[in-house]
Amino acid sequence: MYTDSVKQQQPPLSEWLTVDQVMTKLNLSQRSIYRLRVDQRIRWKKRRDVDGKQPTPVFHPGDVENEYKRMYGDELAPALLEAPASSSDKQLTKALPEKVGTSVKIHRPAPASAVLDTNALLALAQGIAAAVPAPVKAFLTLPEAAAYTGLTETYLRRQCKEGAIPSIRDRGTKIRKADLDRFAAPQVVTS
Repeated sequence: MYTDSVKQQQPPLSEWLTVDQVMTKLNLSQRSIYRLRVDQRIRWKKRRDVDGKQPTPVFHPGDVENEYKRMYGDELAPALLEAPASSSDKQLTKALPEKVGTSVKIHRPAPASAVLDTNALLALAQGIAAAVPAPVKAFLTLPEAAAYTGLTETYLRRQCKEGAIPSIRDRGTKIRKADLDRFAAPQVVTS
């Protein structure tokens, strides 16, 4: 927490950090940054970058650095993981904090025993997705039936009203998929 009674040399306002810079440095959300501001753990001011535009909040770099040390200590934090450079490499490598946009953020470095091979994890996820069958719908709504058959909703609605296609009313008109298959099947014309 900072104190106003101690007059310290303030850095120029142009060197204060924006919200995005603080979010990247501390690996926190914007809401968490504003909570630190309300708790008076980080000093802030408003800086007008462009005349005629709203001033943007900026944060004291020394307080941000102190909060960083309080959160992460001496370790290189936040630790980031990225895919290995070669597919044969079984270990994930640590990245520098500058690569926040392309890496997965975690607060603490994972122990070496907890690091998984990304290729094995991806194969496991694909295997699970292939093993779970997609739910089969017995009835289709009019928009779904139109997409399924390639016919217009108006035509299908008219055929349902005339009784050519059996349908039910349940929060809208619904048609059994088997009835659509029979209706849309090519009809042989004999002469």
